Amino acid sequence: MRPTIHRQLVLSVLLAALLVPIQGHAADAVAERSEVTAAARRLHDRVVVLRRDFHQHPELSNREQRTAAKVAEHLRALGLEPKTGIAHHGVVAIITGGKPGPRVALRADMDALPVTEQTGLPFASKATDQYRGQTVGVMHACGHDAHTATLLGVAEALVSMKKDLPGQVMLIFQPAEEGAPPPEEGGAALMLKEGLFADFKPEAVFGLHVFSSVQVGQIAVRGGPLMAASDRFGIKVIGRQTHGSAPWNGVDPIVATADLVGTAQTIVSRRANLSKQPAVLTFGAINGGIRYNIIPDEVEMVGTIRTFDEGMRQQIFADLRNVAEHTAAAHAGARARDGDARRRTDRRSVRRRW
Repeated sequence: MRPTIHRQLVLSVLLAALLVPIQGHAADAVAERSEVTAAARRLHDRVVVLRRDFHQHPELSNREQRTAAKVAEHLRALGLEPKTGIAHHGVVAIITGGKPGPRVALRADMDALPVTEQTGLPFASKATDQYRGQTVGVMHACGHDAHTATLLGVAEALVSMKKDLPGQVMLIFQPAEEGAPPPEEGGAALMLKEGLFADFKPEAVFGLHVFSSVQVGQIAVRGGPLMAASDRFGIKVIGRQTHGSAPWNGVDPIVATADLVGTAQTIVSRRANLSKQPAVLTFGAINGGIRYNIIPDEVEMVGTIRTFDEGMRQQIFADLRNVAEHTAAAHAGARARDGDARRRTDRRSVRRRW
């Protein structure tokens, strides 16, 4: 692994893209802008320190108090005037360049996931928090620590060469990218709702995402859609409680759930036209029952649907509802009831009900 090359390359490309007009060719600018490479090398060690600090102190969605405070502190030290408290813990700052040019925005996410870290690294997370009523480990398992640190590095580089910067750059540090815990609002949708672009409307917004599947020192691009729309669904299978020794006296929602999960796999494998665009339907959690010899009243499931095409998205939702309702009905009167579902497209969240 060669993280030095990787972080320098990411910083270089972001800086080069900003130092030319939107209509220009960023690829040509990389070769022409020696100060970009110099800035990336100069800031590398500082970005590493920032990233490891964020990694060691992760925070769940809508809980990013420390992270937001560190971001705001760093921006103030650069002479910027960050706005805080947007969508709970969002931070925004604007860099005004010394030359005329476009308004653009750079966006990074700050929240972590309910994952227990087992890497053994000296800066590994030992944080815990409450999630869905359980005490869980918290970890930056999706790379948001790297995103936040990278954008802070880019901010410092842009401030240092502000006189040569065309236009204005909005820095957006977004909370709750992974989704606000129900019933809270959060993330990009709430930032927009609270007027993120009311006074500063960028011509373009740029973001990046680290991927473990991309080799260090490489940047991957793709024509067409790359990041899928993300829906979160919930299904509750309602049965009738009885003793495990006499299942005929009740309606077993666990068995109905097992059938539902298995049948739902055919939605993507047999019903979705994957020659058009890929799609994913995943169950992430199943909860039901509390004792080995009691058939419970209900089982609750949550999961995610990822799509690139709106028509496929609507059809998968319809197919899932159909599978849920008819599988439950086949189990002697069990009922499948939809929970809430949330969609995130282009980093925006809206509530949706079946």
